[in-house]
Amino acid sequence: MANGDAAAAAGMDVVPETADRREGYDEINKTRDYIAEQGLSWLAEDVITSEVQAVTQHGIGKITGAAATSVSETFSFPVPFASVPVMHVSYIGARTTSTFNPAGLSDFAPDAVGKGFGPSTSGATALVHRTNGANLSAGWDFYYSWSATGVLA
Repeated sequence: MANGDAAAAAGMDVVPETADRREGYDEINKTRDYIAEQGLSWLAEDVITSEVQAVTQHGIGKITGAAATSVSETFSFPVPFASVPVMHVSYIGARTTSTFNPAGLSDFAPDAVGKGFGPSTSGATALVHRTNGANLSAGWDFYYSWSATGVLA
């Protein structure tokens, strides 16, 4: 059987000898023959038996301060997870304006901490609070970072 015959029999295009790529037609057809001889069932089997891989999503959020010891907000993951992910939230700083600039963040409340709770497949709640019991300032925005690792839906 000549190179390309099995590919042609399987309905694949083959490169004719008269094509401009005269030096490469034989190798292209050999590759197509190999695919035709193996069939495509191995592709489906590979997809079905592949291991599921964990993905980490991350982001930055802002909570508007209030005259309270803690403030919280619910946020959504960009892409939902198949099950509840492992999550981490950290307080990264505060500022008095709404324009985010990491270099402009100050440690307004050194005793402030961030944490996440109530994670679901689609989001979680971030909480910023002061560990000394003092109130946060209503005139500041408190920024946090989050990361969530799991299998995407």
